[in-house]
Amino acid sequence: MDAVTLARRNPEVFVLECGPDAADLAERAAVSDIALRLKRSEEDVQAELAVVRTAMRQLPTL
Repeated sequence: MDAVTLARRNPEVFVLECGPDAADLAERAAVSDIALRLKRSEEDVQAELAVVRTAMRQLPTL
């Protein structure tokens, strides 16, 4: 989660063009990198990211 948060906050580190979609593109780049490092699909990483976001939103003290 930290890598994705960092990518969204600092998209210029992950993508060349910092337009209105830069944060989304940076997140996709971070997810792609994580998937490659873990030898898993990007869809698996996105699914786990969705679970983490839901847990953080619904269980903030977790």
